[in-house]
Amino acid sequence: MERVLVFLYGTLKTGQPNHHLLLAAETGRAEPVGPALTRRQLPLVIASRYNIPYLLDLPGRGHRIHGELYAVDHAKLAWLDEFEGVPDHYERRQEAVERLHKDGAADGDGDGGDVTAFVYVLRHHKPFMLHLPMLDDYSSDGSHGLPYKEEEDDLNAAEDIDEINA
Repeated sequence: MERVLVFLYGTLKTGQPNHHLLLAAETGRAEPVGPALTRRQLPLVIASRYNIPYLLDLPGRGHRIHGELYAVDHAKLAWLDEFEGVPDHYERRQEAVERLHKDGAADGDGDGGDVTAFVYVLRHHKPFMLHLPMLDDYSSDGSHGLPYKEEEDDLNAAEDIDEINA
C-alpha cells in the first residue's frame, strides 16, 4: 500500500488535542516518521474563537516551523483533507522539510536529511493575522495562553477567523 509523507504542525501532533483523531484506525493509517523542521520560514499564528494554529502561505515571514512527519495511506490523506477543510479553507501542498533526530536536533551537514511532504496552509488569511505573534512550534498549552477549544461546529469556516486574538 502506497504511503505519502505529511508534515503536521498543530493540533494533530503528539500530545495535542486532536492527536487521537489522527491515530483512529477507521480513517486510515498514519505512522510516525519523526520530528521535522520546514526548510522555509512561514508564519504560524493562533487565531479564531477556537484558538486554531494557522500556517500562512507567506514564505520568508515567520520562522522555520517544528512539526512531525507521518507516513499516511490514501484513506488517511483523504480524511486529513476533510478534517482540514480542503479546498475551501486550507490548501494541501508540498513543502521541503528537514528530518530531525529523535531529540529534535538537526544534522546540520546537509547530507540528504531533506524530504518533501504535504503540508496544510491557510488559503486566505486576514490582514490582522500578520500582526499576531508568530510561533515556531505549536503547543495548545504553550506560554501564549491560547489553548485550543474543541467545538462541534465547523471549525474550518472562514468566518471563524476573527480578530479575537489580535
